[in-house]
Amino acid sequence: MSIDIINELNLEQFRGVFLKYTRKAFQMLPKMDKPRILDIGCGTGLTTIELARLSDGEIIGIDIDQDALDKLNSIIKKKGLSNRIKT
Repeated sequence: MSIDIINELNLEQFRGVFLKYTRKAFQMLPKMDKPRILDIGCGTGLTTIELARLSDGEIIGIDIDQDALDKLNSIIKKKGLSNRIKT
């Protein structure tokens, strides 16, 4: 396995640890119907997908890493979330 793949796997695992904090922070927000959420530094979208799951709103993910955004766009398409998540 190449170092790049190992680093990416570790990064995704690291990001996953913080999902509980995303959930907790989201629960602390006032309830809103169909919120518009901006995910700055979304990477490959682990948090972006979670925000879509937690809300009934529109999520906009931005990141300077085009490769990460390409991966996120692939995930969005596979999960059928193109109408709710934009990059």
